[in-house]
Amino acid sequence: MTAPQGPNPPAWHPDPERPGMLRWWDGERWTDHRQPVSSAGQPTGATAAGPPFVSPPNQGGVPKWLLIGAPILVLLIIIGVVVAVVAGGDDDGEDVTTGSTTSSSVVSSTTAEETTTTEDETTTTDEETTTTEDETTTTEASGEGTTRDNPLPIGESAQVGDYTVTVTEFIPDATMEMTADGFNDPPTNGLYGVVNLAVTYTGDEEGEPSFELTVTLSGSDAVQYVDFDCAALPPDPGLFDAPTLERGGMASGNVCLDYPPAALPGEVLFVETTDEDFNTVRRYWTTG
Repeated sequence: MTAPQGPNPPAWHPDPERPGMLRWWDGERWTDHRQPVSSAGQPTGATAAGPPFVSPPNQGGVPKWLLIGAPILVLLIIIGVVVAVVAGGDDDGEDVTTGSTTSSSVVSSTTAEETTTTEDETTTTDEETTTTEDETTTTEASGEGTTRDNPLPIGESAQVGDYTVTVTEFIPDATMEMTADGFNDPPTNGLYGVVNLAVTYTGDEEGEPSFELTVTLSGSDAVQYVDFDCAALPPDPGLFDAPTLERGGMASGNVCLDYPPAALPGEVLFVETTDEDFNTVRRYWTTG
């Protein structure tokens, strides 16, 4: 397609493709804007003799309908987006409410479980308290050696838990014997006493008599003096050296007691242990 002859400023020129029509030349190329020659009202190519008979088109070639319709289309898109956001917000609000309700239910359920756990813990604490009371309860069976008032004589045997125990000897004042070599310090309370035990393990597992049996002197001063409160070593053999026993195994040895002279006379001895039900089993022996 040929360009207009001579200088080519923007203007209406005869359409090279359609005789009898004018076509707008934008200074560089033909546009799609055309008009009949009869309605031009001025010579072809006129640009300076007043305004053209028709307003020149957009020089960029953008149709007028697009210039008008594009803003309307953008506005419609914006309105659609706003409506969608508002509708989505309502749906989210419903979900949030439902979620909150569900969360509240879960919290309530959790609280109920915690309450139940607390009640269980309280029950457990009560049971533990009962067990503690049982541990401090001494089994008082009927018969000789079961109370302070009816002790067994020295040399007699009694069942103490998983052990058959015999108190074979009691020395109420062994202070000089135990301190003669200078190894032991003088007694804290005034006197050292020595008790000799012979034991046989009758349980089904293993026995440690030095740990499982306790020897105590119940003094006439209404005070109890326990073997593990004596800091001195007894004469050999010591019961603390007794081996681990299996069923039928036997051991013997001495234990030390530290007490004041006011605890004598009128004292008794007792040997005790804890059975499988955490009850204290105790048997008494006379010292005379």
